[in-house]
Parts: sequence; structure tokens; C-alpha cells
Amino acid sequence: MRRLGNTISICLALAMTLSFLPGAAAFAQDPALTSCSGDTVSGTVVAVDSSTGLVTIEQSDGTQCTVSMNETYDQPIVGLLGSFFENVTPETLSAALDSLTTDLNCTSSPCSYSGDGTGGTSATVQSVTDNGDGTFTVIFQVDDGAGGTTPETVIISDAALAQSWSDALNSLMVDWTLTTDASGQTIYSGAGDEIAALHDDGMGFGVIVKLYAMAAQAQQACTDAAGTASTETDTTNPCDVTVQYLTDQFNSGTGMGQLFKEYGKPAYLGVGHVRNGTPESHGKPENPGKPDKPCNPHANSHSPKSCPSGD
Repeated sequence: MRRLGNTISICLALAMTLSFLPGAAAFAQDPALTSCSGDTVSGTVVAVDSSTGLVTIEQSDGTQCTVSMNETYDQPIVGLLGSFFENVTPETLSAALDSLTTDLNCTSSPCSYSGDGTGGTSATVQSVTDNGDGTFTVIFQVDDGAGGTTPETVIISDAALAQSWSDALNSLMVDWTLTTDASGQTIYSGAGDEIAALHDDGMGFGVIVKLYAMAAQAQQACTDAAGTASTETDTTNPCDVTVQYLTDQFNSGTGMGQLFKEYGKPAYLGVGHVRNGTPESHGKPENPGKPDKPCNPHANSHSPKSCPSGD
């Protein structure tokens, strides 16, 4: 079961782990597939229809099923916040799949990666392993020219490229909570459902925005710091600061001011900031002063300021 707040982000480990994408060549949607069953589904995203929001997931037993990501809500603010704070979308999943498709130079055996990923034989990244010596072992499924694929192992030394492929593979490995609509189609239960549940439990939307924004800020710090506390004085790993973690603290009596002090005041503090896409400015305005009084067109040395001359 996915913990509340996992929709914000998953903290990436410093070391790349072996990631596998089964059925990577089958990116096209199969209209004969049925909807995933049950309250949860785990597996790997192998196809996305961005026009319908339908996602195909291959489970550990090799079977495939579909999940819709087109959830709607009766409460418009729930829909607004859910969309704003949701990291997993058909677009992000589709982009991850696209990033794993490249070209290899297979004019000789074994195949090699040319460095730009174009002008060769189509291939799909299956796994990335850090060899610990500055090189990375990448397993591809390569188009065999006869409607199938064959595995090819290639060693690369581009750490940034290896990391991007590893991140894409990890993002396609899902463990989702599901709901079911009236037609029987299972639907991805993401940030919107979590926010609706919090609000139904009595939490105000303003508090929800603050908790989600703080969690997002912490998870970004987790990624930036590779899973370590950002300073020697920090006592909480930012990777641990999820929406669930903050919600538990808030519900146990920790005030919002104390949460700000411990985890940082977020940029988004209320529904208005989210609706307008404008974060709160934490800096003070430059010398705001008092509002100007109306000028006096008949001013003299003993009266309020005179109006501009118009020059």
C-alpha cells in the first residue's frame, strides 16, 4: 500500500540500482487488455496513451492490465490541488518511456553506443548497473529487423546519461493504490484522492497546501543532497519528510510555525498561490513605507507636498 505523500516524489538513492523494464518493446497500447483488478497494482509501466490517460502496466507474472489516470472530483479545489501536487502523470510516464529509446551502432558485434543515440539500430534500455569504476553496464533490447528484439550489453562511461536512464527506469516501476469508477475501470489514486481524504477528515485546504509544499521542498532537498541531511546540525533526513510524516506531526499537536522552523517555510502557503501559480515572496518589500497622501495643488512651504509639475 502506498504511503500518503509518495505522490510528491521518491527520494533517489546515491548508488544506481539494477532496474529492469520487462516488455520494453511493447510500448503500443493493446486494446484487448483488461482493467487492473484489486485495490493496488505493482509492476512496470510499458505503454501510455496520453490522449486518453490510459496506462498499461506489466505485472511481475508477465500479465498486463490498464489503469486510467483521468480522475475527476466533485470539489474543484481538490482537483486543483491534486493536479498541482501530482508528480505522476501520463505526460511524465510517456516522457520516461521515450527517453529509454535510443539507437546503437550494431554494424559490428557487440553493439556499441555512439554517444548521440541516433543513426543506428533502434534499441530500448532495459537496465543500468553501476560498475563502481566509473563505467556502467547497460542492457538493451535491440530491434532484430524481423519484428522481434535481442538483448545487447553495452558498457558506457557517461555518468549523467546512465543516471538519467536509471531514473527513467525507476520512475516506471510503480506501486499504485487504485479506485474503481462506475464502468469498472480502475483509476490511479494519487494526490487528489489523498487531499480529498485529508479534507474529509477535517483538515483545511490552506493547511493541506502548506504540508504538501513543505514535503515537496524536503523531497527536492533529498534529491539534491542524495539522501543525506543538508547540514551537520540537521536532525531529520529530508528524504523522511513526506506528507504523511508532516501530517502525523501536525495532528499530534505540532504547530505550523514549528513545522516551518524545522522544515522550512514553503513557497506555496494557500490555495490562492496554487491557483495563480505564484509562490509567496518571503522577502520583505523594499522600504514599503506608508501610502502616499494625495498631493496638494495649492501647496506652499507650510502645507502638504505639492503635485508634480508635469515636466
